[in-house]
Amino acid sequence: MNAARELFRKGKECLNKNWLRAYQFFLAAREADPAFVPVYYEMAELLHKRGFTKEAFSFLEDALSLKPDDHLGLFAMANLNLSTGKPGPALKYYRRLYELMENPPSDIFFLMGLCHSLLGHYRKALALVKKAINLDPYLLEAYDLYGRLCLETGKYEEAESSFRYILQYDNEDANAHYMLGVSLARQYRWKEAIEEWERVVELSPENDDAIRELGWAWNMMGDPERSMFMLRRALDLNPYNLQARIDLSAVLIGQRFLNEAVKELEIAKKLDPQNDLVEKLLNEIRGVAGTDAS
Repeated sequence: MNAARELFRKGKECLNKNWLRAYQFFLAAREADPAFVPVYYEMAELLHKRGFTKEAFSFLEDALSLKPDDHLGLFAMANLNLSTGKPGPALKYYRRLYELMENPPSDIFFLMGLCHSLLGHYRKALALVKKAINLDPYLLEAYDLYGRLCLETGKYEEAESSFRYILQYDNEDANAHYMLGVSLARQYRWKEAIEEWERVVELSPENDDAIRELGWAWNMMGDPERSMFMLRRALDLNPYNLQARIDLSAVLIGQRFLNEAVKELEIAKKLDPQNDLVEKLLNEIRGVAGTDAS
């Protein structure tokens, strides 16, 4: 055990200087004592950061075979699953941690809620994230997730409250301003939504999604000229912003600029050939063109 610990210490010292040398020390530590679990966690983290995710999973599985209920191992395995797009398996490990802990911290409820949200279980996710918030009122990422879940479930006023709460602590959080704008727009409070998205653009001038939102909001406020200007600006920043292109085509149709609208929709169709809305707008143009012809 002492030899393994010494090799493990040397590996930790090398981590920031020479990761391969550190890995060699960790391998030697495991060979010296195969039951020395901390070395498995270090090797898994090191390998995952270097892109060797399959090998990282293997080391964590070995560690958990030695200590099935070890909190660090369960947490590491859960996080690795979540970070690699596997919320189902991640949830299983977070839930096991919850069962083992006498007083689970807010993070566990938040992470279980995040997994449920990624799986589309919005009601379960809401309850878990609400529990996390009750345990830790300063866990702002939980408020962000709660607000997004409220948007998904039609609780727009609660979503608004969540994002306003975040902004009490950080009024320069561009994401919170953006999501607050979305919450206000869902309540048809377009003028207030515009103020939030303009603040986003102040903080992040190249945020094409916020500029796109402004473009559509100005259309809803009855200013198509400003709307088209903002939507084209969004597309100048990001020509692959599909929603901006669809929104611009819709405004162009409303202004009877049908040829321009068709051009935008043809580009949109190339970006997303299966998009039903694009086909619907093209059919609308055909109908308008037919009416004008008659």
